[in-house]
Amino acid sequence: MGEGIFIGLPLSLRGIMPIMKGMDWPQGYLGEWVNFGEVGKSFVDDNDDIAIVICPQSIIGASIHESLSEMAAAMGNRPFVLINPILTDIPSSGGVMSVRGRGERIMFEQTFKDVYHFRALYPSSASMFPIKGVVMKSGPKEPYVLFRKIEDEDKQERHVPLATFDEDPKSEQINPFF
Repeated sequence: MGEGIFIGLPLSLRGIMPIMKGMDWPQGYLGEWVNFGEVGKSFVDDNDDIAIVICPQSIIGASIHESLSEMAAAMGNRPFVLINPILTDIPSSGGVMSVRGRGERIMFEQTFKDVYHFRALYPSSASMFPIKGVVMKSGPKEPYVLFRKIEDEDKQERHVPLATFDEDPKSEQINPFF
């Protein structure tokens, strides 16, 4: 995925690892308790207790799925955590994420479950303003909760719960509430 300094990450995320490495880690944590690497089975060590992958996503012309699934397999039964993953296909002219292999990519994506979830809802996919509401899941055993954003008479924003769902609600379940 990518070349040179852009290997493994979309451009917008390339700066996260230097920021994480530069954090004020307690003495002895780096290298002993916390290690940094890239996505792939070669970055899994037998001594790793957990793998946390931040913002894994495919880019046009390259899929993250193969590297991510190999890494997950190398972790075995150890925890494998994805933070803000975007695992949907991004079609390209090269046919990298075309029909071939889509079933396997979808099955791999479905092996993960949301523990926490927060998603803003907008009036259309073309506009990020105003926020109409949110869908939130506040823990592994909690339901997904749909909230509508309202302003009270003092112009203060509040989020009013409207419905709960066992699974992440689709747009056809959300739209009747707005």
